[in-house]
Amino acid sequence: MLFVRLLMLLLLPVRLPIMLVRALFRVGRTAGANAEKAGAAAVAGGASRALPDTEAADRRNSVFFIPLSVEESDEPMIGPGDNAVAKEMAEKAQLYYKIRPDLFPKDDFYESVESRFIDGVTRIDNQGAEDQFVRMLDRARRVTNDNTRTMFCEVAPIALMIILIWHGVMLVLDPFVLLNRDTPLWSIQTAQVFAVELMLAGGALGMALLVMMTIYSLSYANMQRQNALALNNFISIEFARLTNMFRVAQRECLQAEAMLSDSQRDEVMQKASNWALAYHWISVRQLLEEFVVRNAMFQIRRNTVLYVALGFLVCLVVFGALAAIGYFAANLTPNSHTSGPVLVLHFAAITAVFVVLMYGLVMRKPVAIIASNLRKDEWNRFATLAVGDAIAEQVTRDKVQIIINRDRARAAGV
Repeated sequence: MLFVRLLMLLLLPVRLPIMLVRALFRVGRTAGANAEKAGAAAVAGGASRALPDTEAADRRNSVFFIPLSVEESDEPMIGPGDNAVAKEMAEKAQLYYKIRPDLFPKDDFYESVESRFIDGVTRIDNQGAEDQFVRMLDRARRVTNDNTRTMFCEVAPIALMIILIWHGVMLVLDPFVLLNRDTPLWSIQTAQVFAVELMLAGGALGMALLVMMTIYSLSYANMQRQNALALNNFISIEFARLTNMFRVAQRECLQAEAMLSDSQRDEVMQKASNWALAYHWISVRQLLEEFVVRNAMFQIRRNTVLYVALGFLVCLVVFGALAAIGYFAANLTPNSHTSGPVLVLHFAAITAVFVVLMYGLVMRKPVAIIASNLRKDEWNRFATLAVGDAIAEQVTRDKVQIIINRDRARAAGV
């Protein structure tokens, strides 16, 4: 697998134009499909005005970047008296407490070990199927990483490749007859040629930076921001439902004997046990889902740093390939207006300025775009559940009731 990735990286300068063309065709097909849907909705009487959020998200288009399509939370709501649901949760809690984790995992990264364990636990709640929350966080991680890789490792190198080719053609062929090198080295004409070279390089570099800033600010950053907001909405709804379920289960456990007579001791014991295990299971799920979020955010941050470094290396590969091609092209082209070494120096200067400005200034904080739109302070719901207080309250209440009953029995002479 590592060999394949290295091979794809080496072939990236050849693949970049193909990726761009495919992205343009993909957006064209998506736009055409959306136009057909809009036309069909108009013919049907405009029924598409109230589209679900997921469909509305799918209609967001970008030439290079992917929108995150968020599913509606499938977390069920439970209410007082849902004893059948409590029994199912109690059985799931029993399965969880009997899990034996692999102490010698074969995965290379700890996040993979943690993800595999959490995935195995959450499948208990879905009859062996993948949990929706795990699936959505994995999708969000992949989409975020794909957009970052596209921006830093594909779009930016493509822009650099285009300006290097353009500048090389202008220096070697001089189509506008701006370069007159048949003059002494220290002369006004030579200074004018040097100024023209700077103007050509600055113009090409400035245009590329303008386009890249537009793509980064209006397309990449906007798409990542919308994806982060959609993810934040999904997580908030999921955690709010789990909190509500926990409160219901806790109350039902505390008042298990309220709706049953003294003769129904077995029913009271079963009901109290089921609801106690139910809120234990809900709290376990809450904690594991917070671990899922932490794992996904860690991978997003780490991979973003890696993609920035990889994009820098890809730009160096593009420079090296085009510098070699330009060197031989300048020396072999009849009536070339620029020699090979001079062309390589121009390419090196443009590449250095492009990388410093784009990777060091313009695209300096890609993770902040996502983090600033996530209400991460509201995601620590496991701490707000106060599971320890709930257990202490339950045990204390039961013990106090035992003491009261014992004193009554003693007073009655039993």
